[in-house]
Amino acid sequence: MYETQRIRMLAGWGFLQWMVALALWLGSSRAGFTEGWATGLGIRLATLLARLSGAVPFPLAELLYGSLGLGFLAWAAWSVLHLVRSGRRWRRALERIAFELSIATSGTLVAFQLTFGLAYARAPLSDRLGLVPPDPSEAPDAAYTELRALTERFVDLANAAYIAVHATPDTGAPTVMDRQAMELAIERGYSALPERYGFEPTMAGQRPPTRAMAPFNPVPAFGVAGFYTPFTGEAMVDSAIPDFYEGFVMAHEKAHQRLIAPEDEADFVGFLAALHSDDGYARYCAWVEASTKALLHLARVDPVGAEALAQRFVPGIRRDLEAADAYFTASPSFTRSFGAAVNDAYLRANAQELGNDSYRHSFQLLVAWARRYPDLEPGMLADPGVPR
Repeated sequence: MYETQRIRMLAGWGFLQWMVALALWLGSSRAGFTEGWATGLGIRLATLLARLSGAVPFPLAELLYGSLGLGFLAWAAWSVLHLVRSGRRWRRALERIAFELSIATSGTLVAFQLTFGLAYARAPLSDRLGLVPPDPSEAPDAAYTELRALTERFVDLANAAYIAVHATPDTGAPTVMDRQAMELAIERGYSALPERYGFEPTMAGQRPPTRAMAPFNPVPAFGVAGFYTPFTGEAMVDSAIPDFYEGFVMAHEKAHQRLIAPEDEADFVGFLAALHSDDGYARYCAWVEASTKALLHLARVDPVGAEALAQRFVPGIRRDLEAADAYFTASPSFTRSFGAAVNDAYLRANAQELGNDSYRHSFQLLVAWARRYPDLEPGMLADPGVPR
């Protein structure tokens, strides 16, 4: 009798959760609903979670995922044992297991949608900011000329930014930055974005620092340098990555904290935050990221020209890029491939049709931004040729 009542209770609770998940999914198709959530309940909830977890002296994300993993293994072992011992009542036991799994799945889905998932359904960032990305139908010759000129400009700006902070084109060692100073600089950059580009005011609110992944965290082995945990509001970064790249990863994950969900948009917003910081190292991170993305796109149509422009980097930047390449190739290729496949599936499940290619697609937003601001903000120069 007790078992029957428990199964009915599980069925009712599971049905309720799936109805909530369905309602959220239907609501995500309405722009007004998702934008209202993103600028209202969603951003308030994300900020609250970030501040609560930020008050704890250790990352809650790793504790949460570790506990869930161990809990799932324990539940699976108990379920198998219960099923084996159920005898003739194996169907009843199987029903209970199915309902428990259904409740866990729907509960996780609802929590994810409420804390972050709905942000994937927001109107494109280009529409919200009034940017016009390149049209695929544009004349190839004109598109190439623009791409080549923009790549040259980004490479030159990256060189200028490196020299501005190091006072030399080559220090003889990879760039070293102060992590705490970089955190604060990026937050100041985010504070400038609402006035500069019309982002919602909540973009400017300061968030707690990113969290360094624990040495035993297996995520970096899968080619992941950072990730955002919506259930705790924490932005996680692998502290083992080269300093110059860590700055941009921080900026990217902090965009997720502000409910910029698509990876191309988080890349672009992170670039803007680093660029509009008052810190030369942050601006250096921004211009290196922009120039390497431009070089990747140029290499698709003109590999020889892209290689020639890459050689224009000052020796110090080339050394930094070599350090980044060594970091990402240190893990076995099969684990990196597996991590990429999982991330691609996750993005596509959240209506990101480009999957992992969405990271590269952020360059389209950079082109749109450069077209709208062709002088690259000359009125904000902190150093010659280096926008603040």
